[in-house]
Amino acid sequence: MKKRYKIPAVILASGTMGFFGEGYPYHKLIWPFVWITKRSAMFVAKTVTVDPIVGNMLLKDDSSPKSLRPDCIFIDFKRWLRGGMLNAVGLSNFGLRYYLEQGLWQKRTKPWALSIMFVRKTREGRIAEARESVAIMLEYLDQFGILPILKLNISCPNTCHNVSDLISEQKEILDILATLGLKIIVKVNAVSDVESVQKIAQHNACNGVCVSNTLPWADLQDWIKWKVFPEFKESPLAKYGGGGFSGKDMCPIVIAWIARARQAGITKPIIGGGGIFTPLDVWRMKKAGATSISIGSPLLFRPWTTALINTPLAKILFRRKK
Repeated sequence: MKKRYKIPAVILASGTMGFFGEGYPYHKLIWPFVWITKRSAMFVAKTVTVDPIVGNMLLKDDSSPKSLRPDCIFIDFKRWLRGGMLNAVGLSNFGLRYYLEQGLWQKRTKPWALSIMFVRKTREGRIAEARESVAIMLEYLDQFGILPILKLNISCPNTCHNVSDLISEQKEILDILATLGLKIIVKVNAVSDVESVQKIAQHNACNGVCVSNTLPWADLQDWIKWKVFPEFKESPLAKYGGGGFSGKDMCPIVIAWIARARQAGITKPIIGGGGIFTPLDVWRMKKAGATSISIGSPLLFRPWTTALINTPLAKILFRRKK
């Protein structure tokens, strides 16, 4: 078994650079900042599922979006200035085996993470999905140049699941995934119940918690709606169930969640992510109890800050002792 590595100080939010690190068309406009960020933050693949999912964003054969402006993503110039967006992509992907068959993950030589979510309609179906994922992964593990960290996503707001149901079944799922021998991070969002997440964090196979995924529109605070979407009485993505919010106004919510998590007794590493737009945000994440940070939307809204200030600062603040 290849050596596992520690969770680095800075990781990319899942999907920030696509399934294989290829990025998106707009990255060509900010390529110097993307280049710096890719070199300094750990790559995390876009979330995959065992079964192919069409979702709300049609994909080309190479898994890139068919449309340059998918209607399941809502952002415009005003939103760019306010630092906020909505997405309801719905985990569009071709299935775990498809991406493993491409052989590109196996060629990676630097630490990275594979994000996966189990999404079948019933608890029994999701447990079976976890077992199938292990069987598929075992076929390919020997091919990896460096083993991935497994990022277990239980918080996507666009799959119509009850998050409480997903949280309740994670002990059994972690028991199953533990057979892979990989480091596992469980990804929750900042509306997840802290006490329930604490129980997950106590599992031996859980090596850390990542917070936050996007915030569901239904759980979004009124002050964020008034600030970022003042002209909308309902979600601009209502036809897709509302979508999930990401942007700079998530930061204080995530910081408060991390502080509660530490007070509740979670001692495992916590990756804090969501709206880290300034050096002060990085410092507050650390002060609240984060051991690493996750960068996503800032690369879209303020790429120069992320690449030139926040990421280098985080590497200093979260420096690991050898």
